[in-house]
Amino acid sequence: MRKALLLFTLFLAIPLLFLRFLGYWADDVLAKRDFSQTYHDCRKIWSSRGIYRNYRMRNSYQSVAQAFAAGAPGVEIDIHYDPDMDRFVLSHAHPKIGPDGKRHYTLKNGKLQTLGELFKRTGKGHWFWLDFKNLDDLNDEQTQKAITRLRAIAPGSLWARIYVEGNNPIKLKRYQNAGLHTIFDTDPLPAGNPLSPLLLGAYKIAFAWGGFDAVGMNYGKADNPVYTPRTAKVLGDIPVFVYHIPDKPDILKTLLKDPQVRVMLVGRDVSLDRFGLTACKERP
Repeated sequence: MRKALLLFTLFLAIPLLFLRFLGYWADDVLAKRDFSQTYHDCRKIWSSRGIYRNYRMRNSYQSVAQAFAAGAPGVEIDIHYDPDMDRFVLSHAHPKIGPDGKRHYTLKNGKLQTLGELFKRTGKGHWFWLDFKNLDDLNDEQTQKAITRLRAIAPGSLWARIYVEGNNPIKLKRYQNAGLHTIFDTDPLPAGNPLSPLLLGAYKIAFAWGGFDAVGMNYGKADNPVYTPRTAKVLGDIPVFVYHIPDKPDILKTLLKDPQVRVMLVGRDVSLDRFGLTACKERP
């Protein structure tokens, strides 16, 4: 009985000790990182998929243009890379495979809309958070094609104003190594869950390994949040891009004051204009 208990204890202890060692390593790596180049503006609130009245028109040229016209410094949009067309398509829904064997995407005003054309119309001076819906589905060759295509449609300073989001650290690291800004998307537990710090620690290790620019996470529910001061303490100085934030003045005010929170997306599956709320100090 004692032998079985000892073996069980070792079975639990060894992985935890190894994780603790990796945690110390991650802390040491991150202590040497300079996050001053990660988006750090007093205008934190970006638009999620643009400003739209018709739900089908989210992620469109029109919705993004309207968001920028309303004062959004940046926009989060959903994209797919189609290796056959060698194009980035603006779409939240995954394409359907037709009888012809080709991918068919949701059309906007009867037409396919692409990231390249969006950049031509609205790219000047604006920031883009690319929620890369099929990043995990691409093989190595297709990934390189996607990076090459992105470089072709985002020349000059626009390249530096793009953040690519993905939840697969191995695949996402390819984009980081190519010189793109990256957001490592995570799915932590609510801060009140006792296992939350353990999972956050694992994400922190992956973040340190990948050399990413920011962590992305869901804010959670207003009464059961994922992102709290406790979460921020575990993450340390890692910049955080927070999405699905409840549209509540007290929550927005708190996040605007949080130096770790670099970008905020307010609401979920809803078109909102909260761009007038900033962390900018009034001039005397």
